[in-house]
This record gives sequence, structure tokens and C-alpha cells, in this order.
Amino acid sequence: MADVGCGGGRALLRCAEAYPASEFVGFDAHGRNVERARRAAAGGITACRRSPAADRPP
Repeated sequence: MADVGCGGGRALLRCAEAYPASEFVGFDAHGRNVERARRAAAGGITACRRSPAADRPP
């Protein structure tokens, strides 16, 4: 499952707990959110990436 705009990853972590055999990936435009999600994941989220859309001009 992918979560675009995952923030700190709370929803993904809850899903990972409920469905441990599944794979979860979070995307967020804000680097701080990505780092927070990575720290919180402790193995539950396999990847959390900063969205390249954040680099596009407005």
C-alpha cells in the first residue's frame, strides 16, 4: 500500500500492525515528515520517500 502525503507515518504504522504480511510505502513532500516517519517506523514501513513533486516550481 502506498500513502501519498503520509506525514509522520501514523496511518501506515497502524496498517502495518494490522496487516504484518503486507508492504507499506509512504511519500511526503516535506523532508521533516519523512524523517519523522522513518524514525517511528522501526521496521513497519519498508520505505518512506520525499516526493519529487516538492521540487517542482509553483
